[in-house]
Parts: sequence; C-alpha cells; structure tokens
Amino acid sequence: MTREDSYDVAVIGAGPMGSFAAERMARAGLRVILFEKDAVPGASGVCAGAINAEVARFIGLPAEAVERTLHSLQVRTPKRTRAWTFPQPAYVTVDRRRLDRLLADRAVAAGAELRTGSRVIRVNPEHQSLACDPDEEEVHARVFVFADGPNSLARERRGGLRYAAVQYELDAPANDLPALEFFVDARRIPFGYAWAFPKRDAVTVGLGRLTAVRGLSLWNLLDQFVRETPELRGRRILRRQGGTIPAGAAPVLQRDNWLAIGDAAGMVNPLTGGGYVCGFKSAVLAAETCIEAFRNGSFDERALAAYPRRLRATKQYAVVRLGHLALRAMLATHRATGRSLYPLALDAYLRLVHAAMRLGARAF
Repeated sequence: MTREDSYDVAVIGAGPMGSFAAERMARAGLRVILFEKDAVPGASGVCAGAINAEVARFIGLPAEAVERTLHSLQVRTPKRTRAWTFPQPAYVTVDRRRLDRLLADRAVAAGAELRTGSRVIRVNPEHQSLACDPDEEEVHARVFVFADGPNSLARERRGGLRYAAVQYELDAPANDLPALEFFVDARRIPFGYAWAFPKRDAVTVGLGRLTAVRGLSLWNLLDQFVRETPELRGRRILRRQGGTIPAGAAPVLQRDNWLAIGDAAGMVNPLTGGGYVCGFKSAVLAAETCIEAFRNGSFDERALAAYPRRLRATKQYAVVRLGHLALRAMLATHRATGRSLYPLALDAYLRLVHAAMRLGARAF
C-alpha cells in the first residue's frame, strides 16, 4: 500500500502479548502500530501476576517489573499441604500495570507506534482497515494481530468454557509470605481454586471458578476465604478486580489477513488459568510468521496460515487442547455424579510440571 497512514501490521491490544509481538516485528523492520483502549497500558488489566522464571528470562523481563522472586509453590487443601521448593528461583511475581507499561515502552523503542485511549471498534480485513474510537478514525494495515483479550473482536463465538475470577490486592508492608500459594477445596469451589501471590509490599488474593458451575457469589467466597486465612485476615484492601479467562483455544486462530494471540486466541492453560507460557508462545509464532511474510513480500492468507499450523504443533497448544478436553470430561462426570475430579486433576498436573522442572524440562 502507498498511503502514508498505512502500516504493515496493526496490533490490537497493548497487553504483554500484543506489545511483545509488536516489539519483535518492529525490530525486524516492519511498520507496526499498536492500539490500546486505556489511556495507559495496563490500567485495566486483570492478572494475579505470577510468571514462570524461565518465561521471565525468555521475554527479558525488566528488573523493575519484578515484585518478588520465589523458590517455592505450595498447594493447600483441607487435608494437607503439598509444596515444591527449588534451589534456583522458580517463579517471579509482577505488578501487571508496570509490566504492561514497560513492554509497551520497549515496543515503542523498537520502532512501533503506540496509540493509547484508542478502542478499536471495527476491523475490515478485506479493505485492510480498522476504525477506532473516539472519532472512528480509519487506519490501514496489511495484517491485523488481535491481542485484545478474552472478549476479542476476533472471537466470533462468545461461548465455550470460561472462568470467572475476582481478586483483591491486600496491603502487606511486612511481606514475608514465602511462596506462591494455591488453595483447593472441592466442596466450596468444585471447579477452581483460590490463590495468594506475594508482591513487594502487597499480596494478590483471588478466586476463580468455571462459569458453567453455579455456586455462591465469588466475592462472598473470596471474603470468606480472606477471613478464614490467618495470614490474610485483617489486611487493608488496596484494589478490587474481576474478569473472565478463556478455558479453551479459539476455534479460529487465523483467517484472511488477521491472526489472534494470547487470551484472544484462548491460549490459556485450562487447568490453572495461567496465560503467560501459552500466550507468549503464540505471540512469538505470530510475530515470526508476519516477519517471514514481510521478507517474502507477501502477506496473503497462504503465508499467514503458517501461524495456526505452527502453533497447533507446539506442546503449549497441546496443553490448552488436552486441558480443555479434560475439563469437559470432568464437567460431564460432575453433572452425572455430583463429584468433581478437578482438584485431583490440578494436583496431578502440578506434580507432573514440577517433576519435569526438577529434571530440567523447559517451558518453551
């Protein structure tokens, strides 16, 4: 295209995946524009903020984004506590607002153009254009990368399995909590869990549950959980957040001249609700596909179709696919018998992952 206002790639959403993909493409010489609906990246992002240490190294996580470096993860149930401790750091926690801003700044430093306060309301791939609020300005691009979360414009069907999640950020000025903590109670939360992730001077405490399972209000359950947990009880609430998390890959990952990554593609672990490992993998592959298309001089559908093909061949996609099938099977069992197998499945998954980590297996 020869228009002055045209770009090679328009990335919709300046969350971690969108900014990371934009940075990689801009460094390769593509003309990239990055749209963010909020005035500041990260202003409305909902995330507990725990990242596998290997993922943090892979993305070059800035030191100023790290809240805590942790060697342990533990899972508490009404009957026992299981813990995994490593000699080297296994996890880090981050302030999601700071992380989003830093990654967006990196994308800009690499050459991407960032437009904040611009909510994309319509994309027309056929005409290689999109429109965004507040003035319905039209912008042209050859390729569109959707990184706009679980309610993405790219998701044609709003159905499918999802988690609803709520969380508090609690004041913790003398924060000595030693580990990431999961709390699993099949009676109260048959398909989900609560968590407590320590930060520098706060602790993020939340609770998530599949929306397909009815029960008490999540906010009421979270309040009850905080009251009944001695190390959390009585702390001042600094922030409240809520949102949804997809629990299965989107049926369409690419079509014509658009790609979907991260939550927009459903690249979230369906058992844990964690999105960093699978999401960053999708961002890397989408960026690489666009870079190859740019260098080969063709952004046609055939060139971009390499993205879903490559993504579906990864172990990260296998985790998403198999986890989704497992959830559906467990839901069917729950409806037939009233028994939830989710706590057993989560425990088995975490044991497998941490055994693999001890053997040196890599997340990517």
